[in-house]
Amino acid sequence: MIATGDFSLIGVQDAVINESIYKRTAQNVKPETPVSDSGKIPEGWSATMLDVSASFPYLWESQRTRTEMYSSNDISNAVLVYTGYRISNTGNKVSDANYKYSDFIKLSKDQVIEVNTAGSSVSVISLSNGSATFTPVKTLNNTVPQVCTYLADEDCEVVVCVNTTSAYSVKIYTASYGAWSTPTLKNSWGKQGAKMRMRTWSSDTEYLSGADGEEFYDVVVYNDKLYLCTKTHTSESGTNDPVTSINGYLGFWESAQEWTFVATKLLLAEKIKASLIDADGIKAKNVDIEGKITATSGIIGGFTVTQSAIGSTNDGDSLLLMRNGISFNNNKKTAGIGDTLPGSTGIVSKVAGIFTTTLDQYDVHSDGIGTLIVQSKGGISHTALSIVTEERDYDTAIEFRGKINTHGSELGGSYGDYGLTTGVGFQHVWDPSAGRFRLGDLLFVNGILTGVRWHDN
Repeated sequence: MIATGDFSLIGVQDAVINESIYKRTAQNVKPETPVSDSGKIPEGWSATMLDVSASFPYLWESQRTRTEMYSSNDISNAVLVYTGYRISNTGNKVSDANYKYSDFIKLSKDQVIEVNTAGSSVSVISLSNGSATFTPVKTLNNTVPQVCTYLADEDCEVVVCVNTTSAYSVKIYTASYGAWSTPTLKNSWGKQGAKMRMRTWSSDTEYLSGADGEEFYDVVVYNDKLYLCTKTHTSESGTNDPVTSINGYLGFWESAQEWTFVATKLLLAEKIKASLIDADGIKAKNVDIEGKITATSGIIGGFTVTQSAIGSTNDGDSLLLMRNGISFNNNKKTAGIGDTLPGSTGIVSKVAGIFTTTLDQYDVHSDGIGTLIVQSKGGISHTALSIVTEERDYDTAIEFRGKINTHGSELGGSYGDYGLTTGVGFQHVWDPSAGRFRLGDLLFVNGILTGVRWHDN
């Protein structure tokens, strides 16, 4: 900083200021360290504190130092050169007995000049080209006191013009900036302090002690023993591993083998909360669970858990328990209760159950063995199968495709001889020739349906 002219130097002062900037992220991933650039705020960062939210739950902070130096010059009583002149709006030096202006003041890039005036005044800061022409850059009018500043974006010379009745002073600021620090976690959504993280010790791994801004504190297994991290560090075998650290009093680890916090107090007595533990490969026995269980994969009692169903893990099985039904499929049988039909059928919500058997060429269904068997035993009276519809005049209770075998005298065998060789009457039988329901008879010979007859009385 160079200042010229007939100034009375009041003093030179330094001020060190810590600056902070903030950045929010959706994930707990540390942002890259920002690049320091004079007085500018790095892109994507904020100079004011930000709030965390469910969308941006992590807030990071980076800091740097700003050193300010400024000289303060009281020139209100100084005898100024070039008195009786002012600088016009067009930049020309104009003769005016009511004004005076200072000698040239040289500024370096990023320096700031500040002019303070008191009394009825007009203060102007103008750029000079070293001759009689100028470029006005700041002008203040009317109300006093007034402060007029200018930030030099390159090395330059300025000239200050004020009314002769005004007292004024000039300050010139110079600032230097340190580097931004590595970002640290300032706040997080629902933050309740660091959580325990359990792992097996390995080299070249960052271990955390739960210091301010760290999300975890680490407990590791090393040579079949537990150790607590007490100083955040990157691990290196033989240098700061748990045994080397404890034997050398290095302070990176603390033995936790008899550590009450892990061994008894929380695990056995205080029932440590699952939200405080981050661990892989936990194996537990004789566990009673109360409350909500969320699982999208795994095996429970021989059943595989998926995103949408639970199914048997046995080879050849295809039993599935889904939200809207139960289904079983193999190479011959298909059984479904609920909404188990494919969506392409267009009748997903209209069928309660479906049972299908697909026979090979030489397979036989006979002697009472069918796709579906319904039996009723015991009691004074019983009905093996009851089919009821709501509107009997319009509904169809049973639709047959294929033969009806009632096991007559020739085919009854060990399953019974019902001797149905005559007809069975029904109240509603569809007559396709009349296009309506009529009374009807189903005619059997030795239990085989041989004909249908319609009549009205």
